[in-house]
Formats: sequence, C-alpha cells, structure tokens
Amino acid sequence: MTSEAALTDDGWSYPHRPKLQHYMASLMSFFHGRIDDPYPKTIQYSKAELLELRPNDVKRWLAFRAFGDPNPQAGDQPTQERANSLKKAKHGVSTYMPNRHAKWIEGRGGNPTQHASISMFISDVEQRETRGLGKKANDKRAYSDDEFNKVLELFRREEDFDHKWKYPMMTLWSNHLIHRLDDTCHFKVNDPHGCVAHDFALMTKTRWSKNVRSQKHCPDQIVLASDNWKSCVVLSLANCLEMYLEQHPTASHMFTMDNRINNEGKPMGPLNVNKQHANRVKAVV
Repeated sequence: MTSEAALTDDGWSYPHRPKLQHYMASLMSFFHGRIDDPYPKTIQYSKAELLELRPNDVKRWLAFRAFGDPNPQAGDQPTQERANSLKKAKHGVSTYMPNRHAKWIEGRGGNPTQHASISMFISDVEQRETRGLGKKANDKRAYSDDEFNKVLELFRREEDFDHKWKYPMMTLWSNHLIHRLDDTCHFKVNDPHGCVAHDFALMTKTRWSKNVRSQKHCPDQIVLASDNWKSCVVLSLANCLEMYLEQHPTASHMFTMDNRINNEGKPMGPLNVNKQHANRVKAVV
C-alpha cells in the first residue's frame, strides 16, 4: 500500500477518484480483517493487492454491509443497507479494479464485481425490500406547495443579500427550469436572454446536467413570469441581478464570484455555493 499511486509496467495507475475512495478503503479493510481498525481513506493499493480480490470477497463484503454478517443465514434480513446503496458500493470499487472492463471468468480473472453471483445477491436484497423485510427506505420527496413557499418566506425574512435575494432566486430558478440545484449554480450572468418569439419571456439553457451529452440534450427553455410576486422567477431574477451586479460588475456567474478551478478541473465556485445553499436550508428552514 502506498500514499501515492505508482505507475506499473503496463501503464496502469491507481485511479484518482476521491469521492469513491471510502468504498475501496471499506472493502480492503474487510478483506484484510481490519473491520475494527479500518484503513484511512487516503491509502492507495497496489495492482497486486487488487488482483487478489475474488468475486466471493466482494459478495461477502456486500453481505456484511447489508446483513451485518458476511455469511448470512436463511432467516437473516438485510436491515443494514438498501440494495441501491449496495449497487453504488459495487460500482465504487469496480472503478478501481485493474481489469474493470473485463467480465470475470473463472481461471482467467477479470473484474470481480462483474460476477453473476454479485448481481444475484443484490437482486435478492431488492426482493426482500419489496416484501418489507429489508432496511426501510429513506427516499426524499418533493416539497408540497405550502412547504416550497415557506422556504422562500423564511429565507426572505433575513436581512442580508444572500438570504433575502440570492438563495430564494436559486430556489426559484431550479424549480422553474426543473433541474437540480447544482445545475443552477453553474449559470452565468449572460445565460438568460430575450425571447424573439415572445417579448414578454426569457430564454436560457441548462448545459451542466449529468444527462447532457450533446447540444440536443440542452434545448432552449422558456422562462415565464408569474402573477404572484412571491414565486415570480423573472421579477426575482431582475431584482437579484441588479443588486448583485452593482456590487460585482465583473461577475461571470450568477450566484458566485469564485472562479477557482480544483484539482479535477471543475469550477470551485458552483460547488461551494451549492453546499452553502444546502447548509442554509438546514439552518434557516
């Protein structure tokens, strides 16, 4: 094990995926019998160590996560983790496998997470969930109309610009364009523009969604005003941008002045303002 990825003779290097590293640390801690003294998330593993993993090792690890026992008995139930979480854990460790694109073939190797026994195990957990025998779901649901309006109301009670104007505008923009809030955070001040066909409307595009792969996936979306000032996205946008650009005339993004780029080549400003909004919802609402 090393603190830095080493390049092997065949060109393989340990993947740099910080958000998935905790899955790898969990699997290797289980594999090496260190459940009570797990590896830190920063440790990277050699190709030789990863090639020691077999499908049964991954399956027993997933069973431990779901059942609390790597060898569950017939009457045991998966009350520790949901099937979707197991799928995410399986995908997380698959990213690090040296032969990740090869199906597992007995005697020849490959990606141990791609073995049929693991898919069957996760399907069994999912079936038990359907019968009400697994861990209870923690599914999120959409706001009701009253709850959505209350979010805006509580933000607007605060006196500072961010709470009174920016966070409500981010909330309305995300709701109006039907996309995730982290997509909202990437919008630039020149993205909203006039509509040629209807002079009372605005147009814009959501380019940063995870589902956008080409231009046809991000067509122009129309932005319409409302007869209710509390939920009018056009009125909120006008007020918010007027005050924001008076304070920051050189701003490029609608909701952040931070133009730094992180080690993964992603803009830090949108990532940070997304977290700020989520934190303020928890604190204020």
